[in-house]
This record gives sequence, C-alpha cells and structure tokens, in this order.
Amino acid sequence: MTNSPTDIAYEQDADGIFDLAVDADTRDWSMTRGLDSALFVSIFSDARAFSDEVADPMRRRGWTGDLVSDVPEDRHGSTLWFFEQARSDRSEDIRQSVYDSLEWLIDVGLITSQEVSVAPSPASRLMEIQVTLYLISGGLIRRAFTIAQNTQARVLADI
Repeated sequence: MTNSPTDIAYEQDADGIFDLAVDADTRDWSMTRGLDSALFVSIFSDARAFSDEVADPMRRRGWTGDLVSDVPEDRHGSTLWFFEQARSDRSEDIRQSVYDSLEWLIDVGLITSQEVSVAPSPASRLMEIQVTLYLISGGLIRRAFTIAQNTQARVLADI
C-alpha cells in the first residue's frame, strides 16, 4: 500500500453492516491508506438498469443522474442488486459486475489495472469479494468484502 492515497476507513460489524470507522482515542474518523470510499460507492451503490435488463422504468433503481449523462450508457455503481434474489451461483456475473463498477478508476487515472475475484461459500450463504487495485504510483490496494449471497430463510420472490 505504499504511495496510496489517504481515505476514511470503513469497518464491518458482527451483523455484516459496513459503516465509517471512528478512532476511539481521537473521536474522529479513522483513516486508512487506500481508495475505500471509491470502492464502497462503486461496488455497493445500485447502478441504474438499462431497459433490456429491467423493463419497468420504475424498478430500474440506480442514480437518476445517469439518465442525463453526457456519456452514452454511463452509469454509476454496480449491478450487484440484480443478484439479490438469485437462486444459483452467479459468481462470474457478480465478479464482472464489481469489475465493471471499478473501471472508472482506470479512466480517471487513479489505478493502472485491477483484479476482482469472488469466493462463494454456499453452506454459509456468504460470498467474499476480493479486489486488488494497482495504483499509478506503483503501490497496490487489497480489500475483501463479505456479503450475504441470499436470504437466510431462502424466501425469495422472482423479480
């Protein structure tokens, strides 16, 4: 993580909820070397669905600013929400969604490349998303996020 930018740190609690980390000594935000805010916004914000992905415009979610973007088919966030109710292992689709959501970091010159892997754990219904970002400055950032693969009760409705 040499030469990486400074950012606010995040932490995951026992229930799996991510939140800003607070330094108990200074009572201020904890800081980290990395691009954590960019990662969280990119991966965990809902990208607006295109009409061929979700027919009903009221169910396309995402940031409405993408509707008026100067860049054709520009969208912010990821399509992880597409897989909230998936009944089968969609690891490669999820990996691609996360990868696509981080491409802008290359476009704006913050990183040279990225690697994303997904490790599902069907027994626990959890999935770990592992991200490695290669910085322009020569350093790298590695982060892992554990998310629920589907509901614990397995009560899922089709979209």
